[in-house]
Amino acid sequence: MDDAFSRVAISNLPMGAAEGSEEATFPVPALVRVAVPLRPEEKEALTRVLSRLAGGPVELKVEVTPEIIGGVWVRVGDKVIDGTLRRRLEALRQHLIVQCRTLVAERLLNEASHPTEDQV
Repeated sequence: MDDAFSRVAISNLPMGAAEGSEEATFPVPALVRVAVPLRPEEKEALTRVLSRLAGGPVELKVEVTPEIIGGVWVRVGDKVIDGTLRRRLEALRQHLIVQCRTLVAERLLNEASHPTEDQV
């Protein structure tokens, strides 16, 4: 993971034991999706963070998935952490769509309540 976003995503994963970790069977499978291959030190750091999240050892399975663009997607047991650039871009897209619709609606309402001479 050469991009800075991926390194930040790994360092910002939540920590702490997972609920019900007493019943968990270790090692817990951890599926990780990244846009580019992890360097060994990144894989070790991610394993440590996910072990704390799971409350015990994890078995890391890393998949390189260029479609996520950057960042990291993780599933440990029933917990999913989506820190991907693709998700953030999709959230931004949805936000922009809502804002554009709001602006268009406001403009139409304004024009309807204040007709110009051409509209009279």
